Amino acid sequence: MKRICDLFFAFLLLCSSAQAQREAPENLGFVRFINLVEAGEGKTDLNIDGAKIWKKGYSFGQRTGGLAYKRGNHEFSVSKAGCLTAKQKVKVEAKQSLTLVGYAEESFDEDGQFLGWQIKLANLKQHSPEKGFSVTFVSFCKEKFLDLEIEEVLSRKKLKQAVAQRRVARLNFANKSRMKTIVSYKGEILGAINVDEPGNYVAMIYDGEDGKRKLKYFYDAKFTSSKN
Repeated sequence: MKRICDLFFAFLLLCSSAQAQREAPENLGFVRFINLVEAGEGKTDLNIDGAKIWKKGYSFGQRTGGLAYKRGNHEFSVSKAGCLTAKQKVKVEAKQSLTLVGYAEESFDEDGQFLGWQIKLANLKQHSPEKGFSVTFVSFCKEKFLDLEIEEVLSRKKLKQAVAQRRVARLNFANKSRMKTIVSYKGEILGAINVDEPGNYVAMIYDGEDGKRKLKYFYDAKFTSSKN
């Protein structure tokens, strides 16, 4: 039943996004929210300009469709039981798509005492490669740099990619249309990325509550107004 509800919710978001794209005037932009907050208990709540977006809250890894908002600054708040709330003003640009990622980091006081898990928000601008596809890596880990190893499953070809903390690093594959890769760090497999259509894929690497590094990825669809 939970799986059915999640699928139904995703369908409603897609319908809402499609409706917004048809009706959006020139002064609207789009925001997608992704919940990467693993720490704490229960669901994660998203409020925009004081309004709760979904009363049931978001499960880990869940993301919205393109939420249409007028250009300008908007107040975003992300909260979860057992975590410190994040509040941030986000600038929405007309006819542009923005991804807002909620994640959590350990917070300490000046004496090194653990204060709790602080939710933070990261802004990712939408990227559309001219040809083929690209994979955009973003690290939310404690390490300043991650030296990733990306192995293509079929050819067994291996690539190296350094990713700085909270910075994007992008691999472009202009001459490929499909690919499956395994992403590792220091011999530890973080996860797989399956590419089945052209465009940009965002791979987010983060520290789980259990201390292990993990990977989540999504297809970076672009939301546009009907007049674009």
